[in-house]
Amino acid sequence: MADWRRWLGWRSDRSDVAALLRDGDRWEKRGRLSAAEDAYRRADAAGSAEGASCLGVLLFERGEIDAARAALVRSDERGSATGAFRLGFLLEEIGQPAEAEGAYRRAVDRGSADAAGNLATMLRRRGDQAGADAVAARLAEVTGQVSVDAVLAEAVGSGVPTVRVDSADELSIALATQEQRKGRTDRAEQILREVVAGGRPARGLAALNLGILLEQRGDVAGARHAYGSALASGDASAAGAAGLNLGLIAVTDGDFVAAERLFRVAAESDHPEARVAGALNLAGALVLKGADAEARQYYRRVVDSAHPEYAPQAAARLASLPPRFTEGQS
Repeated sequence: MADWRRWLGWRSDRSDVAALLRDGDRWEKRGRLSAAEDAYRRADAAGSAEGASCLGVLLFERGEIDAARAALVRSDERGSATGAFRLGFLLEEIGQPAEAEGAYRRAVDRGSADAAGNLATMLRRRGDQAGADAVAARLAEVTGQVSVDAVLAEAVGSGVPTVRVDSADELSIALATQEQRKGRTDRAEQILREVVAGGRPARGLAALNLGILLEQRGDVAGARHAYGSALASGDASAAGAAGLNLGLIAVTDGDFVAAERLFRVAAESDHPEARVAGALNLAGALVLKGADAEARQYYRRVVDSAHPEYAPQAAARLASLPPRFTEGQS
């Protein structure tokens, strides 16, 4: 079975951008910077502030200052607190303090504590203690707000791959994601349960996120229930991701019949990442029960997807299957 890393899902029509960001982060941590850069560039091209910000960091570390600056400007212009902070840092490093101050102030206005720290240090070096104190006061004012703009700014500043929020439900899920990443899992759980219990349009995605949170906490029974709610929600994308995660739980339990059924849900879903991972896992389950012919079909589907991680795995497993007999031979 493929090693599938659970994720906090996002709205179905934006899930491919979130998947690119996850891929970029994974490749970067593994030292595969070319693959990470490709993922970040694709996310940036799709309008992701976080993609542009991550790309800017890679380019800066490689010494491509002009290209890094351009990427960070795009992130800043898309409203990212992290992008504005990183732009300020770059500008300060290359000796443009006035421009750096402006970028830091935009980041502070969006809730960035890192930018507030750098800006306050810059002002103190100039002997402007009152200005430094005002920065701290501004940060407290911004992060104390409960408006949509402030919550989104803080979410982006925390690294949540948001693009734009269109509803109160999406705002709630963005906030829950932010709380979970900051370790405030009880608050994240409360927010997600409210969306699920309310029967609102985003209940499938909220149930998926809730299942992931509970599974990470070790509450497998609670995760099963939440994933089941996502499966029944009518959200095909969330159902696909939930089916994948439930299938992996079934594998752990040794229930390969249930695993096969659930991997089929994932493989036939419209979630771009779960669809590929589901097909790979489904093929593995089919091989285990001797259904090599059908397994080949799903391995080929994964190969055709050109997924940077799963396609090579599928190609290798396809090549390792016994040669097929021609039709009619035994």
